[in-house]
Amino acid sequence: MTKDLITATRAEAGIASEAVPAPATHASWRRLVGPKLVAGGSIVAVWWLGSVALPPDIVPAPAAVASAMAKLLVSGDALVHLQATLWRILLGFTVSALLGIVVGLLMGLGRGVAQYLEVWITFVITVPSLCWAIIALAWFGLRNSAAVFTIVAITFPLIAVNFWSGVRQVDMSLVEMARAFRARRSLIVRRVVAPQLVPYAIAATRYGLPMAWKMAIISEMLGLSNGVGYMLMYWFHVLNMVQVFAWMLLFTSVMLVVEYVVIKPLERASLRWRAEVAF
Repeated sequence: MTKDLITATRAEAGIASEAVPAPATHASWRRLVGPKLVAGGSIVAVWWLGSVALPPDIVPAPAAVASAMAKLLVSGDALVHLQATLWRILLGFTVSALLGIVVGLLMGLGRGVAQYLEVWITFVITVPSLCWAIIALAWFGLRNSAAVFTIVAITFPLIAVNFWSGVRQVDMSLVEMARAFRARRSLIVRRVVAPQLVPYAIAATRYGLPMAWKMAIISEMLGLSNGVGYMLMYWFHVLNMVQVFAWMLLFTSVMLVVEYVVIKPLERASLRWRAEVAF
């Protein structure tokens, strides 16, 4: 990051800089994918052993669940309910992220603001998640806004605290170095401060997004008329564990795709300036 700052500052000043070679990538395809395949296989193996040891109305076999999930995808029922759940998650997490970033930055930049808002955030975090879901249904009724409010109430404080910690951990020596190079304020924010906050943003996303979908599922199970949570509760009431596992596996698969296709590549691209720790 320091090299990037120096290069950008020299470029603004019209000074030619030497080309910096791109860092070499040492991780092979086998090293990246192999452990994940082994972990996935071990999960399926443990699941299969559980289905052998226990009755199918408690732990259904992986093959039966996979067949039921395939039928859900072919029929189109999965898409309808999955779309409803994902929309609630997207809306709730977007509001939480925007609100959490603003509040976290305010807390990090002002001691008095931090002391005031810390009490509010601690109070919100202390209230159990299920209580927020019940309160949301009482306030908003059986609407999407109930699920969105529940997601915001649970994930917003986590993101705010994360960004608050990130602002407090900014390396001021790099800021002073940038000032010594007569870098503009906008350049300092873009090349010095923002890169240091990216790991906290990634961490907030990786922790807040699973919390968001869990709260969406809980809200749907408690009273909404569609979504993955609604279908889980429906099939639970009729004691069909194959369908319960099928809906659970379907949504978990979507979240795994989001993690490894969206979040992981974004993390590598955003943090490529950081050196990896190797032992």
